[in-house]
Order: sequence, then structure tokens, then C-alpha cells
Amino acid sequence: MPTEKAVGYKQTYGLDPNQLDGRMIGVLSPLLNMITTELAQSITYFKELYPNDVLHEVLLTGGGALMPQVAPYVQNKLQVQTGIANPWYAATLPQAVRDRYGKLAPLFSVATGLTLREHD
Repeated sequence: MPTEKAVGYKQTYGLDPNQLDGRMIGVLSPLLNMITTELAQSITYFKELYPNDVLHEVLLTGGGALMPQVAPYVQNKLQVQTGIANPWYAATLPQAVRDRYGKLAPLFSVATGLTLREHD
């Protein structure tokens, strides 16, 4: 399958079991399982380092975070509340920017963080 078509399928159908007879889950789950295994190890390390702190939520960023049904998939694997990051949640942005780019906010997490670091 051409790369563009594969990316389109991932962005459109993601991990939705009701789309394409659930075939995308079969294709994507091996990679996501590797990622969630690494995340689980990081969570275990965090809990060992900070036994008195509670991890309340995992936030996904980047383009993969926009894949349909990825947050519930990760949440099921990690057994930790999982959501999609919005690096602009407390930012004052013109409504036109929010309207145009709001759904893509997770793509701007690193850029937003670097911008904020320069202003601290």
C-alpha cells in the first residue's frame, strides 16, 4: 500500500474496531503494544521514585494522538486515565487561531513548550 494511503487510513480509521473490520488494530497494535510497554515501564519507574505521588493521567501528544480511538486503547493497556494533550488549554489565542488549528493542538506541544521556556 502506498505510504500516503496508509497514513490516510491511520488518520481516518485509527483503532476503531468498527472500521475496516477492525483490520487497522491488527496492523497498528504491535507497534502500540511496544509503546505502551515502554510507557508502563516509565510509570513503574515514576512510582518507585515518587511513591507518595499519584499519577492521575497520561496525556498523548503528536500526530499519533489524533488517531481515532488511540486514547482508549492506551488507557486500556496502561489502566491509567489517558487523554489528548492540548498545549494551548490556558493560552490566550485569537478565536480564528483556535478555530483553524484547535483540533491540531497536540501537534504543537513541543513548539509550545519551547516557546514558553524562552519566556520564563
